[in-house]
Amino acid sequence: VKLMDGSISVESQKAQGTLFNIILPLKQGDASQLSSQTPLDETESAAESSNRVLVVEDDRTNALVAKGILKNLGLKVDIASDGLEAMQQVVKNNYQIIFMDCHMPRQDGFETTKQILSMKPEQVIVSISGAASDEEKDRIQQCGMRALLQKPFRPKDFEKVLQQFMPD
Repeated sequence: VKLMDGSISVESQKAQGTLFNIILPLKQGDASQLSSQTPLDETESAAESSNRVLVVEDDRTNALVAKGILKNLGLKVDIASDGLEAMQQVVKNNYQIIFMDCHMPRQDGFETTKQILSMKPEQVIVSISGAASDEEKDRIQQCGMRALLQKPFRPKDFEKVLQQFMPD
C-alpha cells in the first residue's frame, strides 16, 4: 500500500467489530488493454480437475517416472517434492488422487496425509513407498492412505490404482 502511495486505517469497537479502510490512488484503466481471452467454462475446469493427480515425491527420478506413466495414461500431473509443497498444491487445486511418498524431508507423507484429510476427508491418497514392512503398511493404513504402490513403479500398478479409484 505504501509503495502505491496509499493509506490504511483501522477503526475497532469492542463487541462491534473492526473496519479496515484501504485507499489506493489508482487511475481508471483502458478496457481496450484487457486480454481478449475468455474465462474457462465451468465444465471445462471441472473436467480438468477430474483428470488431475498430484505426485508427492522427493526423489526427482521417481517423480519424473511416475509423471511420465501417469501422463501416458491421459492424466494431468502436478509434482511436489515434499509434504509442505504438497499442502500448498492441495490448497490451490483439486486432485482425483494424490500419490504420496512416505519418507521425505521437511514433512513426511504420514503427517501430510493427516493434514490433507483433515481439510478434505474424501481425498484419495495412495502411498508410494520402497519400504513396505508390516509396520510401514500399518502406518500407511492408520494415517488414512487408501492403497500402497510399491517402488519401483510399473505402469500396470498405476493402472490398477486408477481403475480402483477413478472408475470412469
